[in-house]
Amino acid sequence: MRTAYLAITTALLAILAPAAQAQESWTGLYGGAAVGNLEASSDGGISDAQAIASIIAGYNMDLGPSFVVGLEGDLSSDTLNKNDFSYSLRPRAGYKVMNETGMAFATVGYAGTQIEGDNPDGWIVGLGYEHQLTDLWHVRAEYLYSEQDLEGLGTEYQFLRAGLTTKF
Repeated sequence: MRTAYLAITTALLAILAPAAQAQESWTGLYGGAAVGNLEASSDGGISDAQAIASIIAGYNMDLGPSFVVGLEGDLSSDTLNKNDFSYSLRPRAGYKVMNETGMAFATVGYAGTQIEGDNPDGWIVGLGYEHQLTDLWHVRAEYLYSEQDLEGLGTEYQFLRAGLTTKF
């Protein structure tokens, strides 16, 4: 499943990337949505994989010809059980590539989950790539890894998702 999402996202970026023009700045508020796959596993041997949908919002600050920093939050829900969701708040740092229309980024921060009335929390780390289609529209792909303590069991979450965001 991960391979399919990665292949689709890579193909989308390869097709759309030549149409992008360098914009003046990455600075500004943005919001959007993403879809992908979530895999969860715990120390107790429990494992699960499911499709997810996410809402993303954040702010970027362009630091010149090469670097971008920002703060991003997201809320994700699996497509089967709308009462279970995960969320995170993360600073991120990026390096501009491809005539400044692309940005490879790393992120780390706080993560939490709402599962059947329980609220574990922990940390999250990830890598991704974002590409400007126009001044306002960006496509992105990212991998996030989180560890949280759920009912005394260490639980790992792996997200792989692709999305579309717009600047405000």
